Amino acid sequence: MAYLALYGGNTLDEIGLSENVVYTISLSGNEDVEIYLQEDDVFFPGFIDIHAHVDISTQSIGCTPGSLLRSGVIAAADAGTFGYATWKNNRQTRDFAVRDWISLIPDGLAQHPHVPSFCLEDCDWGRKLTSLFQHDRDQLIGLKIRLGQHDQQEDRHLLMLGVKWARYLRVPLMVHPTKTFLSIEEVVEPLQSQDILTHAFQGHQGSIVQQGKVVSKIFDAMERGVWLDVAHGANHFSFEVFQLALANGIVPHTVSTDLTQNTQNKPPVYNFAYVVSKLLAAGMSWREIYRGSFAHPFQYFNTQLSLNHLVVLQFNERLEVFRDAMGQAIVGSGVWEVMLVVANGRLVFNRYTQ
Repeated sequence: MAYLALYGGNTLDEIGLSENVVYTISLSGNEDVEIYLQEDDVFFPGFIDIHAHVDISTQSIGCTPGSLLRSGVIAAADAGTFGYATWKNNRQTRDFAVRDWISLIPDGLAQHPHVPSFCLEDCDWGRKLTSLFQHDRDQLIGLKIRLGQHDQQEDRHLLMLGVKWARYLRVPLMVHPTKTFLSIEEVVEPLQSQDILTHAFQGHQGSIVQQGKVVSKIFDAMERGVWLDVAHGANHFSFEVFQLALANGIVPHTVSTDLTQNTQNKPPVYNFAYVVSKLLAAGMSWREIYRGSFAHPFQYFNTQLSLNHLVVLQFNERLEVFRDAMGQAIVGSGVWEVMLVVANGRLVFNRYTQ
């Protein structure tokens, strides 16, 4: 057994940033590694992306586990790429944990970007959905519904069924509200503790901000334990909404990317560290970043996630124009980039030696 020793830099945990003297972590193999960090470098256990799209097939919208791992993501929850008819348990690796939000649409996003009308032609779908959760509960988090695709009637039906089946299966529900045909008040009214309103800071119809104010029902939902998730994506983030929420004391419970093959390493998302850089520039603190990108989403992975992980970030100082999905931009002083990744005790990425 070998070890990795980090000298200097800063540790990131529940209390925020703390100056590091020396930190060691065990490594597989026989060769010890010592790294002297820059003064502003930051290290922590790694990002957990509660809303991403993950697959090993190039025919899917999902990003590969390896590409996510190299970007500092040590675990991810796939958000509805698969329904009960298409779900497969073949994306887990020894270094990367994957769990799933199962789409209420049987085929999930198999036809993406086309989203078929919600029509359960299989009269046995309820039994099949129940069977999936009974047999593979340890790999599944909950259900995912995607509103705003066709019309108000479908949105209301999806919301009703999503809530009903999440309660029956005793799992949380993730709700995609962007461009919903329902009011945001109607969307959040039936949600309860551990449910997640994803894309919570989007600026389209269904926004948590109406007429320049945060909708009061959002505060009520948060009091019940409903979590607000970033899930930036290509179309789901507004600086105006986000900064107004922060000004009203609303901090994202979870930070996530909604990464797909089409958005990975491309504006406005790029990768998890870039989204973190953007949120820091927009007003979040490091302590809030830690909670949203690791501590809070960790709760959905229970004990399945090894703690023998480490990610080091380094600040690349430059003029950076951060853009949202609504045509707005803010200017930052740089971008945080992943320098090193240890996953399950294995050194998988190290830019310090390049």
